[in-house]
Amino acid sequence: MNEPSPLTLDRLHTVLQRATGLDGKYLAGSVNATSSQVYQPSTSVKFPTGSVASVERVNLWLEDADVRLAVWPAELKSQFTSVYSDPGKVQRLIAAEDASRWEIFPNFQLAFPFSAPAMRWYPRRHLTGAQYLNQWIDDLRDDRARGCRREDVERNEFWDWLLERRYADRDDRQSFDMWLSRQPVRRQIHIRPGFEILRLWSLDEVGASDMSGRFASEVRECLDEILAALGEPSLLTFTANHFEMESDPNCASPPPPSQSDQPNGS
Repeated sequence: MNEPSPLTLDRLHTVLQRATGLDGKYLAGSVNATSSQVYQPSTSVKFPTGSVASVERVNLWLEDADVRLAVWPAELKSQFTSVYSDPGKVQRLIAAEDASRWEIFPNFQLAFPFSAPAMRWYPRRHLTGAQYLNQWIDDLRDDRARGCRREDVERNEFWDWLLERRYADRDDRQSFDMWLSRQPVRRQIHIRPGFEILRLWSLDEVGASDMSGRFASEVRECLDEILAALGEPSLLTFTANHFEMESDPNCASPPPPSQSDQPNGS
């Protein structure tokens, strides 16, 4: 009987590349400067430009006694517009969560252009995924997800709105003030209605399925479920298109994203 490969980040890197058919990269671990949240080292695959509207990338990593797969939709303007401007899409996403093994969590954040997760402000999570998504249908219409000046965020009205909508509570105020105090006066701050979709496997589950060669298939199936719930094409669809574009010398490169929509390592 063959012994299973040691479950290391290198092994997960290989699994994620096989599951997606795309090249991955390693992301170093970090610590959030305000909340002290620890981000574990991970392996990450970025979806081809133009293939997915609502999310930029997928990560796979080891944490505690689990292997974790996550995507973070609705962080950039084009992404959150794609999700929250279609109430039917939001309801289908919520319904899909109920029938799946992945979960949706709020991931509200204050950020600035090109900021890594360790440089953003994240309040603790006070809503269910369904409550959060439903609220942002209305809040997007009210232009709450946008870029603004630091002085706008410092106003009492903004903090009161966070409390009213339960995106934060009073125990988050210290970290909020600390984060704001570190931002230059002229820096543009982005209010982002992001969320996390997370799937966990126990180490025992992964060990058994990886030994039989099934884990990459499970990761692919999970990702396809998530993409379908977001109204996106399957991995096979856009990875095939991606490789066709790469091999076609007459295919022009896509235009760069606008300044407000640049990927930022989130």
